[in-house]
Amino acid sequence: MKFVTAHLWLLLTASPVFADCLKYEPSKVTLTGIIHKRIDPGPPGYGENPKTDSKEEHLYLHLDHAVCVEADLSGENEAVAKTEMMEMVYFVKQPFRHGWLNQHVSVTGTLFHAITGHHWTPALITPSETHILKGVR
Repeated sequence: MKFVTAHLWLLLTASPVFADCLKYEPSKVTLTGIIHKRIDPGPPGYGENPKTDSKEEHLYLHLDHAVCVEADLSGENEAVAKTEMMEMVYFVKQPFRHGWLNQHVSVTGTLFHAITGHHWTPALITPSETHILKGVR
């Protein structure tokens, strides 16, 4: 059984399907795109009843190129075959600056898979660095 499990793991990780995919945290990734703000439905129903649901403001990175994300071995973070947008989760360590909004940027950070009703894309990024790209597109 150990041989079969090891062999299956080797086939999955060496597969060309995941060869160019990004990895979840703790690996760092750098992505480029345009930051946009969007209002999404929040609790109590997260869109089931727009009249009573709260409104939540979220930041999104509309990627220059679609990416895939490889599942991690823990099983906590699922594979994402293709995404063109990632929700951005800024913390005190790297606070969001409004000057980045609607700008073409380079974002470096770590990825995690959606885990709550507040997460609107399958993979999210927690930025540690954000830079405006001048004259690049």
